Amino acid sequence: MGTISLLSLKQKIAKELGIYDNGTATGNGESDGSTLVCTDFARYADNSLKDKFLQTTSGATLYNRKIESNYANEGIIHPYKVFGAQIVSAITFDIYDLDPDLFTSHINRAITDAYPDFHKSVINTELIGNNSLVNNDFEDWTSSSYPDYWRARVATVAKSTTAFHGTYSCSVTTAAGSCYLSSNNYPALLKLEDSTVNFYCWVKTAAASNARIQIVTTTQAGVSKTHSSSYHTGGDEWELIELEDVDIPDSLAEVMFVLAIATTTTAYFDYAFCNGGCDEYPLPLGISSVVRVNECNDRDDYTITERSPLDFEIQERNFVKYLILGDESSGKKLELIGYEEQTELALATETINASDIWEKIITYGACAGILRSYGTLLTPSDSAGALARAKEYENRYEMLKSRYRMIAAPYRIKSFGR
Repeated sequence: MGTISLLSLKQKIAKELGIYDNGTATGNGESDGSTLVCTDFARYADNSLKDKFLQTTSGATLYNRKIESNYANEGIIHPYKVFGAQIVSAITFDIYDLDPDLFTSHINRAITDAYPDFHKSVINTELIGNNSLVNNDFEDWTSSSYPDYWRARVATVAKSTTAFHGTYSCSVTTAAGSCYLSSNNYPALLKLEDSTVNFYCWVKTAAASNARIQIVTTTQAGVSKTHSSSYHTGGDEWELIELEDVDIPDSLAEVMFVLAIATTTTAYFDYAFCNGGCDEYPLPLGISSVVRVNECNDRDDYTITERSPLDFEIQERNFVKYLILGDESSGKKLELIGYEEQTELALATETINASDIWEKIITYGACAGILRSYGTLLTPSDSAGALARAKEYENRYEMLKSRYRMIAAPYRIKSFGR
């Protein structure tokens, strides 16, 4: 399995369709970006490249320009719209009969239509068994203002790469502000009613007496109570902050888990846990299908050294997928092995992981779409011929993606009669 870029896919598709050439600038073009010089292209007659497309493939900026004219003796190419900078010697470029930007949507269509036969493999270690806190690792941010399910209160909350576990943490700035998870946003927390819980979170801040965690409960009679941990000691190191033996009342109206700061010094919170007897877990973003679940070593161990497979099932309600475990996990790390749809490509340098055969399958799928959409631009006298070629590519695409599907069968999945 290797990586392949959007630019490389465009080149392979154009070669497959026979509408591609490439070269390297052999001299400096005009300083205003109005020309590209390549004496190798002296083999093309004057203006034979007119209305083809030139895309530079090296340099600080990649340009895509329609060609207005070319002159054989000098090997000079003029675009209709000047390049944004001088095209100097050794800059590489491609020539296409069609605008290469038109290829992008057909490449992405070939990628997404192949799901789940073609997918991105995922190993996710965000979840902790028996943890009542959703998005506890602060990896999922649909909004830039707060983590998914959580909310900000009198504070600037942001996704930070200063992380204890995973890729991101939750940073909180603004004195007396907080980020919180409430049962109003995540009703599953109401299951904590009439229980005793422990709340833990890894915290990092430079100032002492600044960052701490809290649990706030409100009864149906309107009685509120706030439970607070000790403060982080400062020093800009990660510390495990603990709030233990908190009684959650019956007749519970709301419970909130709070990441709070007292000063204007930024604090980072990560990998939160509450031992609430959780029996279902919303799947983290980035993994839509699960084929195996492992219970691993203790949640406070940074790396995974132990694995035991668990029975599980996946349920979907209101467009949210939930992981249901058949065996209650005792507060240990969970490792989810599964897959996700490949990310669509937008920039020339963006890549996907694909084997050689899947690179070919995507190429065939995109060729079919391009011929159906723009075939008459390539063979205006034979639109039926273009559609026939498109059908041939479609047949290859469908046959090969079925033959080389990447699907793995779920392991130890069970139905629990829910």
